[in-house]
Amino acid sequence: MSAAVSGAAGNPLYVIELVAGLIQAGLIELGEIRPDPAAFEEEGPGEIRLPESLTDVIVRRLDYLPAQSRQVLSMAAALGPGVEAIELSSVLGAALIDVWNVISVAVEAGILVRAGSDLVFRHDLIRQVLADQLPPSTRVTLQLRAARVLMSMEAPVERIATYMLASDAQLDSASLDWLIEVAERLTVRAPELAVGLLDRAIESPTLDTARCDVLRLWYVRALLWSGNPGKAEAVAWRTLSDDTASAGQEPAASNQLHWLLAHACFAQGNVGAAVAVAESVLARPGLTPLQQGQYHGFRALSYLLLRRRDIVEEASALAISTGEACADPIAWGLGAFALGLLRYHQGFLGEAQELGDRLVRSYERSGRRRLSNIDPYSLSGRCLTELDQHAAAERTFTLAIRLSESTSGMYLGSIRLDLARMHYLEGRWDDALADVRVCQDGPDIFGYAAAAECFVALVAVRRGTFTGAPASLPSPDDRLGSRNSRHLRPWVHALVCEAQGRPDEALEAVSDICDELVEPAASVAVYPLYPDLARLAVVINRLDIASKVATAAELLEARYSTHSRHATAVLCRGLAVGSIELVAESVDSFRCAGRPWYEGQANENLAVLLASDGRLDEARSALERAIELYTRFEAEWDIARAEARLRDFGIRRGRRGSRNRPKTGWDALTPTERKVVTLIAQGRSNSDIATRMFLSPRTVQSHVSSILTKLNLQSRVQVAISAAGQSL
Repeated sequence: MSAAVSGAAGNPLYVIELVAGLIQAGLIELGEIRPDPAAFEEEGPGEIRLPESLTDVIVRRLDYLPAQSRQVLSMAAALGPGVEAIELSSVLGAALIDVWNVISVAVEAGILVRAGSDLVFRHDLIRQVLADQLPPSTRVTLQLRAARVLMSMEAPVERIATYMLASDAQLDSASLDWLIEVAERLTVRAPELAVGLLDRAIESPTLDTARCDVLRLWYVRALLWSGNPGKAEAVAWRTLSDDTASAGQEPAASNQLHWLLAHACFAQGNVGAAVAVAESVLARPGLTPLQQGQYHGFRALSYLLLRRRDIVEEASALAISTGEACADPIAWGLGAFALGLLRYHQGFLGEAQELGDRLVRSYERSGRRRLSNIDPYSLSGRCLTELDQHAAAERTFTLAIRLSESTSGMYLGSIRLDLARMHYLEGRWDDALADVRVCQDGPDIFGYAAAAECFVALVAVRRGTFTGAPASLPSPDDRLGSRNSRHLRPWVHALVCEAQGRPDEALEAVSDICDELVEPAASVAVYPLYPDLARLAVVINRLDIASKVATAAELLEARYSTHSRHATAVLCRGLAVGSIELVAESVDSFRCAGRPWYEGQANENLAVLLASDGRLDEARSALERAIELYTRFEAEWDIARAEARLRDFGIRRGRRGSRNRPKTGWDALTPTERKVVTLIAQGRSNSDIATRMFLSPRTVQSHVSSILTKLNLQSRVQVAISAAGQSL
């Protein structure tokens, strides 16, 4: 029964119909299910054959329909959940008016309902019972006929593929030719359907070698599109090593298969193997200039991940020039993506942003979802974050998430962590934590889960809620996400040591980061921690280290100046030389950058310098501003630290009531969660909310779960009812 109910998707009508039928069939007595192991039988994966007694009850409920209507509806049900009059008329060879009359009767009886512009069966129970009235052989014949009729009508390829796959019959020669012709469209529109149909096609005993080679190639491509790179790699290797297949392959087909193999390795995080495949192909004679350009672009991106920046420069230049000469978006896009990321990490935001904008325009202008490792949006999103354009960055990251979710998803962890970083810098810590939770739940190809855990710990330390030990946090490994976020773990360690009154150990915890400050490429990811580094150095009187941090911040700003980079540079230099004017300037610059927590930290440091200069009233005002900003984030440890630093100067600030947001109830909701509640109360679905708020559906679901927990409610309906009594 659980399996039968699982198809309800939250529809109570399905459950009511099922239980009512079970009661009438005598399978439920006094609220208990009678033990009957044979009551439900499995027909196949995801399919449950309902007990005959139950189906008889439902069929009797449909007895009022004319016999012809029941027959037509049974055949429509066997074809799927949707009903389209012209299509059904063509498949059955019946007059359109007769089919439409049957549909009208079914709509009036509530058997069919409208779902947008489509007509569908009210719920799957009725459709399944009607379909089961046809013998299995008749259903197969009907589905095959539907596929052939739709081929002649040039219907959408995914509908034809659905019928072919449902028929569970071997594909004949005409069907194989059709599949070869539409394989690209089917792979792009419905990769899972393409995988199922291509898998059946290449196992056909009558398939000749030439068509088998083509179909295998598309099978590997479809596996990649459907998010199964492991199987794609296995099939590619098997195809390449198959003597029968290899003997008949043209060099171009072999190159395409190697191209897909390289992508399959890359999508699993095995970048070294991906590069080896690309290098082996480039060493062969006979490649066209376009193929060379694409492989050089792939090399550029792969070597960027392997930190071989010298090769990235050379390979990306070859790819970009070839792409421009051949008007090929793949060669150009891979080269531009790799070079743009390199420039971003080097701090050259101007060039990086220009390449990011061109990537977005190229992708949207072409309207093509070609297979590649190009993420056209995330580079622009990162640059917009660095440019302090947070609203535009959020919109761009949301587009990147949606694109990645619709393809292989290998960049999802990176994009979600970038979005969390942007929210953290902007001061939306709860939204950042929601982003990180979704990141932790997804696939972790490049090692971003460890970084996400450290990110959560960073917020917890600032809020005074971190109860673990830094040593318990995952250590960075050699994967991309872990390497790029390797500063997070020592950052957390340093803050914990400082909170425990051990500032010397705190600075020692980040000593490796201090040693890397001379490398410009390390600064973009690390510079948000520069204010903490400079402050720690000053606290233990290591002005040499504070000056080193300031120099690194100034070098980064020299490459491209923004409000936040300027604020960081003048804050760190001001701390190193004890300049009230520079630190005061950083307060204004952080405010212009829209980074309120950093504005609070600048005010805290300003208060200390003012107090040291004997300007106690000004110091007290700066402390008040710092604590006001820290309070927005529930940053209890930051508040306690600021108060302790000023206490030595005789400046004390009395408690002014609770500063924490409650953990439960309406007052516990964050601003974003309140917006979500308002849209839930309007009857919006998660996808609608995601579109309106420029969030991903999974992030919205994370917010909904948090709302239910804080309000101690069980459903969205309860949220909507409860919200009616609130002023949101």
